[in-house]
Formats: sequence, structure tokens, C-alpha cells
Amino acid sequence: MEVNRAYWCAMLVASALGTNLGDLWAEILLPGRFTSLAALLCICAGAVWYDRRAAARTEAGYWLAIVFMRAAATNLADILTHDFALGYI
Repeated sequence: MEVNRAYWCAMLVASALGTNLGDLWAEILLPGRFTSLAALLCICAGAVWYDRRAAARTEAGYWLAIVFMRAAATNLADILTHDFALGYI
């Protein structure tokens, strides 16, 4: 994969999508930050496994892993800042 302007634009979109997906997942689809985090990490692991093991490798597994990792990171950050009250600094 070539790291160029298109890559960084795609990374920006994947990051924004992942962040919003993390909030949606924890608040509506699977309420609760801890259960959402576990589910998102499992999906991310599945996407990485697919990307590594697929016979015809495409970029789909890579980008799915990025989106779901960003979603999981959003839930992890919410857990640290809200549930454990660690703050933003």
C-alpha cells in the first residue's frame, strides 16, 4: 500500500467513522462501555485475522481493522475518562 495523500484521506475518514461507531456501539447497539469494548476488540481481531489469512488479500480487512480499532479506542478512552475518572490529561 502506498502512503500518499489518498491514504491519509482514507485514514481520516476511517478515524472519524471509527470514533462515531464507538459511541454508537456503546450507547445504542450494545449498551455499556465494557461490553462494547470487548465486542469491538473481537471484531477487530477478526478483521486482522481475515486480512492476514484471506486467499485473495484486499485492503478491506486492513480498513475494517482500522475502523474497529478506532471504535474500540474510543470506548477505552471513555472508560478511562468517565468510569475511572482519570481525566483528559
